Amino acid sequence: MGQADHIDGSYEFVRAGKGADQVRNSTQGGRNLQTIVSSNINLSVYIYVRRSKITVHDYEPLKIIGRGAFGEVRVCRHKKTNEVVAIKKMKKSDMVNKNQEKHVRAERDILAIASNNPWIVDLKCSFQDERFLYLVMEFL
Repeated sequence: MGQADHIDGSYEFVRAGKGADQVRNSTQGGRNLQTIVSSNINLSVYIYVRRSKITVHDYEPLKIIGRGAFGEVRVCRHKKTNEVVAIKKMKKSDMVNKNQEKHVRAERDILAIASNNPWIVDLKCSFQDERFLYLVMEFL
């Protein structure tokens, strides 16, 4: 078989050879997995949508809940999913001037790997623009 992408943990889209349109069930890791094999599925479109760039414009700001040395924390709502999150917005130039890049990177790395820890908020995603870094976290 060719390339595969897991979608929501339950489907696997696979690009196969010519005319290979079939659906089959398989068991992987003790759970059933619906496997769709199709040469007609355009994986490049799916990958493009999954990897589309996240911007601050995808969120509606609701309220500022804190200010710090590099920026602020806002409660925001995702425009497509209506999920309420906390977004930490940090100014890049302030971090560089105060020589704190490693601390901010360490914060992001810790939040990313501690996703199952009940004492640390989940990091949903992180992104940046020309002037700011953004950490999107669950809002409790």
